[in-house]
Amino acid sequence: MSSLESVRSATISKITISKIKSLIKYLKTKQSQMKNIIYLLSLIVLATAIFLIIEYPESGRIQVIAGAVLIIGFTLNVFGFLFKVSANKNLKLTRTNNFL
Repeated sequence: MSSLESVRSATISKITISKIKSLIKYLKTKQSQMKNIIYLLSLIVLATAIFLIIEYPESGRIQVIAGAVLIIGFTLNVFGFLFKVSANKNLKLTRTNNFL
C-alpha cells in the first residue's frame, strides 16, 4: 500500500512540474506580447499629449490635461522598457540553460 502511495505522489509531482513548466512558457509569451502592447500604447498616449499641446496652446485646461496625459505616457513607456529588459534577461537565461 505504501509503494502505491509513493508511486502516486511521484506521478503527481511529475504532473505538477510539467504544469509549472508549461505555465512559465505561457507567461513568457504573454510578457512579450504585453511589452509590445504597453510600448505601443505609450507612444499613442505621448503623441496625443503632444498633439494637445500644439493644437491648443492658449487653453489652460487642455494644457493641464495634456500634462497629465504626458506623465501617463512617459510612465507607460518606462514600464514597457522595463518589461523589455526583463524579457531579454529571461531570454538570455533560457538560452544558457538550454545549452547546459
